[in-house]
Amino acid sequence: MVSTWTCRRMSACLRSAVVAVLSGLMLALLMQGASFAKRPRPKPTPSPSPTPSPSCSSPLSGVFYVDSLNGNDSNSGTLPSSAWQTISKVVSEESCFAAGVNVYFLGGGTWNDELTLNNVHGTAGSPITFSSYAVNSNGTITTATSNLQCSGAGTPYACCTGKGAGTCSAIIDGNNGAVASCIAADQSTGTGSNVSYITINGFECRNTSQYGIDFRVETIAMPGIIIQNNYIHNSGPGADTGGNGFDDGNYRNQLNAEDDTSGASGGDGFQIIGNTVKNCGGHNCLQVHYDTGGPLVKGNIVGPGCVHNCIDTKGVVNGQVSNNVVTCPTCSTGTAAFYTENTYVPGETITYTGNIAYSAPIAFQAEAGGSCSHSPCSINAKYYNNTIYVPGQFNFIDSSCTNHTLDIENNIVGGATTDIHSNCTLTWNYNDDGDGGLSATITGNPAGFNDLRDVPPCYASVSPGTGFLSPQSTSVCGASNASSYLGATACTTPTICQ
Repeated sequence: MVSTWTCRRMSACLRSAVVAVLSGLMLALLMQGASFAKRPRPKPTPSPSPTPSPSCSSPLSGVFYVDSLNGNDSNSGTLPSSAWQTISKVVSEESCFAAGVNVYFLGGGTWNDELTLNNVHGTAGSPITFSSYAVNSNGTITTATSNLQCSGAGTPYACCTGKGAGTCSAIIDGNNGAVASCIAADQSTGTGSNVSYITINGFECRNTSQYGIDFRVETIAMPGIIIQNNYIHNSGPGADTGGNGFDDGNYRNQLNAEDDTSGASGGDGFQIIGNTVKNCGGHNCLQVHYDTGGPLVKGNIVGPGCVHNCIDTKGVVNGQVSNNVVTCPTCSTGTAAFYTENTYVPGETITYTGNIAYSAPIAFQAEAGGSCSHSPCSINAKYYNNTIYVPGQFNFIDSSCTNHTLDIENNIVGGATTDIHSNCTLTWNYNDDGDGGLSATITGNPAGFNDLRDVPPCYASVSPGTGFLSPQSTSVCGASNASSYLGATACTTPTICQ
C-alpha cells in the first residue's frame, strides 16, 4: 500500500513536470512569434547538392576548370583539357579550396544545378574566385575580368560563334524553376555557415524559382564577398518560367546580399559591382539588407521588370550607391528605382552618387519602413550628382521623415513631384530643378538658394523603349562654381547645354 505522503509527493512532482513542459512550450511559441515578427516568411528550400566535407587532409590550391560538355568529374580539373564537368563536383571539393583558388567555368556552357557555397574561405589578399573563362580562336585562355562580351562577327571567343552581340558567360539555368537559386550561401537553409572572401564573377543566371544569387547572413558575418559582372534575368517567382514576375511574400530578392542580425554580425561589406539584373520575380531585383560593414553598390544596370523596388538598400552603415542605371517604364505605381528604410539598426548612413533613374515611377525614396526595434532608427542619406529623367510619380519622396536627415545637392531633377515632409532635416541646393521641355511638370521642389530651374540639360538616347542608356552626353555645370557640376557625369567646361 502506498502511503498518503508518497501520493502527495508524487502528485506535486507531476504538477511540477506539467508546469515545466507547458512553460517550455509557451517560451518556444513566444520565441517563434518574435522570429515571425522580425521576418514573416518561410525559409526557402535549397536545391539538393552534395554536402561538402568538413575538413581536408590535403587542401586544393591553384586553378580548376569546369566544362559542361567535355569535362569529366574523374579528371584532375587543373587544365582545360582535363576539366571537371559538374557543379556537384565543385561543391564536393569546395571546402578543400585553399585561399587564392580560382574555379573557372567554360563560357557558353550550361549547368542546371545550384552552386551552393559552404565552408569556403579565401583571405583579403587571396579570395576564392568562381568565374567564367573562354577559349580564343588561337587556343589561348581568357578569364573573365568583366563580362565576356561577344561583339558579333570576328569575335575571338569560340563560345560566341553564331551568338552575335551579348555575353559569353558560363550559364546556370534553373530549368524553368526546377532549381531554387543559381549561386547561394544562405545560412537560413544551413549553408553559407562560414564563407568569406569569395568573388562571384561573370555568370549568366536565369530561370530559377526563388533567387538568382543569394548571400544571406543569420549568425556569422560573410566578409569579403564580391558579386560582379553577372547577368541575372528571368529569375524568381513567375519570371522563372518566362512569365511576369510576382511577389510571393517570401522576400526573395534576385541579387540578394542580406544580413538578418541587425548589426550583431559586425557587418559584411558586400560589394555588388557591374551586374545586370532585369525581369525579376519575388521582391526586389537588387537588395542589400542591413549590412553595417560599408557595402558598395556600383555600376549596376537594373530593370526593367522590377516587382517591388529595383535597388533596395535597407539599414546600411556607410553604404555607397554609385554610378548605377535603373529604368522601369512599365513598373507598377509605387516602385522605386532607389529605395531605403531603417527599422533594425540605430543609425543608417548612405550616399547616392552619380546614379541615373530613368522612366521609373519613383526615382529616390526613403521611409521609416515600420516599427523601430533599435532606437532611434535614424537615416542620414546624401544624394549627390544624380540624374532623374521623367519619373512617373516622384523624383524624391520621404513621407515619414522619422529621424531622417537628407542632403540633396547637385542633382538634375527631370520631372514629376518632390514630396519630402517638413519634419525631415533637409538640405536642398545646387540642383537643376527641371527641364521645361519635359512632359512631366515638376512640382514641390524645395527652393535652393543656388538652384537652377528649367534649364534643359543634354540627354542622349532618351526615347522610351530604346533600352538602357546614359541619358546625359554632358552634365549641367554649376553656374556659380566652375569646379562643380550637376547630374551623373562630370563637365569638362563650366557651361550649360541649351
